[in-house]
Amino acid sequence: SLSHPHLILGNITSNFRHPNIIDIKMGTQAYEPAAPESKQRREIQKYTKQEEFGLRIVGMRVYDKVTDDYICKKKSFGTSLMTKDQVIGALQMFFCLDGDSSKTVCAFEIDGIMRKLTHIKDWFENSNSEIAFYAGSILIVYEGDAASSTASEPPAVKMIDFAHVCRKQGGDEGYLKGINTLLDMLHDIRNTMP
Repeated sequence: SLSHPHLILGNITSNFRHPNIIDIKMGTQAYEPAAPESKQRREIQKYTKQEEFGLRIVGMRVYDKVTDDYICKKKSFGTSLMTKDQVIGALQMFFCLDGDSSKTVCAFEIDGIMRKLTHIKDWFENSNSEIAFYAGSILIVYEGDAASSTASEPPAVKMIDFAHVCRKQGGDEGYLKGINTLLDMLHDIRNTMP
């Protein structure tokens, strides 16, 4: 009820047997404008390409059908990606398109993710004129085992991490830049697929 505001949490991986998950920090800066200068410097030093790309891969977990285990990449992996090609390579790894044809994801997964990201992009462009999402992320989940009974489950794309949401006239151009960069990279990946 409105008299008792509350937050409902959900596990978006619960519909997947072997979920592949990636957390991508969005925006050109990962700190609020009022943050102390020392905090701003620390955040900039974490990943010097944040402003250029508008995103940073924070971590991912990818199911390997051959070993029946997960390949996990942590923050240090994401902060080591210094070129656009390296970030695209990491996304290809997430989508199992890094050379092992036994793990190749179906094109409809990427198409579904791009559709959902486009909806978020449209909201930022057309409806958001006063909110900035500093240090927010996009979480993407899809079924990692094409043979699984949950393989037909559509991918999930969610905005997460709202601890540093602020009012900002004009919306959040930095977050929008990250979405555009991510969509461009996914288009590049998708164009290499049959």
